[in-house]
Amino acid sequence: MQGLVALAKGDLASARQFLARAAEAGDPRAWVALADTYDPSMLNKLGVVGAPGDAQRARDYLIKAAAAGVLVAKDRMAAADQSSGQVR
Repeated sequence: MQGLVALAKGDLASARQFLARAAEAGDPRAWVALADTYDPSMLNKLGVVGAPGDAQRARDYLIKAAAAGVLVAKDRMAAADQSSGQVR
């Protein structure tokens, strides 16, 4: 998947573009990967500096992935809610 390769190279803008196209083309796993490119904690883990994170946008993409049947998306949302003290 080109988006993951771009992300591994540190090219966040290209990763987002590739992953958005893949997700819109019907690859539900791409929604999870796209969420990672916006998740502030994931960006921190990846050592990304100066790139905008957006926790709500990340959650929106995880919701789309969960709706498409990607179980890990539901787990990630639950973990994020638990770490932030939210109950949904």
